[in-house]
Amino acid sequence: MRWLEWLPHDPHKLIGGIETHVLSMAACLRARGVSVEFSSDPEVLLQGQGYDVIRTHGDLLPKGYFWKVKRGPLRVHTLHGSALGKMHGQKEWHRFRHIKSFLRETVGVWRADLIATIHPALGLFRLGRVFGRPTVVHWNGWDGIGASASPAPDRAESLNWSGSWVLAGRLADRMKGADRAFRAVGQSSDLQLVLVPGDGVQNRSRVLSAGRLNPAEIRDLLPQSNGLVLPSRYEGLSLLLLEALAAGVPVVASRVGGNLFVEQCQPRGLQWFTDPDDPAAFLEDLQRAQAQNPRTERGARAEWNQAHLWNWQQCTDLLLERVQAMVNPRRP
Repeated sequence: MRWLEWLPHDPHKLIGGIETHVLSMAACLRARGVSVEFSSDPEVLLQGQGYDVIRTHGDLLPKGYFWKVKRGPLRVHTLHGSALGKMHGQKEWHRFRHIKSFLRETVGVWRADLIATIHPALGLFRLGRVFGRPTVVHWNGWDGIGASASPAPDRAESLNWSGSWVLAGRLADRMKGADRAFRAVGQSSDLQLVLVPGDGVQNRSRVLSAGRLNPAEIRDLLPQSNGLVLPSRYEGLSLLLLEALAAGVPVVASRVGGNLFVEQCQPRGLQWFTDPDDPAAFLEDLQRAQAQNPRTERGARAEWNQAHLWNWQQCTDLLLERVQAMVNPRRP
């Protein structure tokens, strides 16, 4: 089977959730004997010649995709989140870029032969099911691969996270809820944060900007920290949440998006915010998470969570089984 992963950029050169997803699944597909290639060429995507499967992602589609795409290969479109969910979470219904994202997501779903998703609560995915479209839920895994291996010793030393809580986000990113964490920092002299990537926070007191890290770097550094804090207003299915749980560190997160589905894996060390907009409650939740999840038990929590959370091979096999069932009948 010849499989194309299409993104508008090289996933090896940009580290993010979708890129980690694509690279991790590609490695697992190759382990199952599938020939996987990458492309950012719109013409390759639109024509699709020579491929059995072409997979696209979210709102990452070229202009003219709805009108110009050719039939032939099985076209799979994976939803990683929802533009409407982001708009609702951030109360930014007026942002034209969000509306454009929603329209591109809709086009991807409309033109897909198979609608895939990282969790089943996304609106476009549910709509596809209502209309009887082929669908599959394949989740995200905890053991992702990145663009490079573990950090060099000098880099790891400069990224000492001891005694800090880790937060994924940027200063101006309301979706990740960095402003909620900053309000809590302002009310406690003990709370320290490390933001990944942390753009815009370099000069803030008791807040360290870690820059862009790949999954291997994050896995090496997370055990140094007090835990992971995710006061997000919206999430797809956070890779950092899964990676933190797999490392056995405490996680305090908002009950939003696909993160809610992690509960079905019965993870140890996961706690929900009672009210992330209340700085006092925010701090109490972090203190409770530390008290209930001592460092001495991290090894046992990591072992349990790695055995119960989804790994990337399991996620890939869910998608591959559905794809094979649809591709094989097409072959003469």
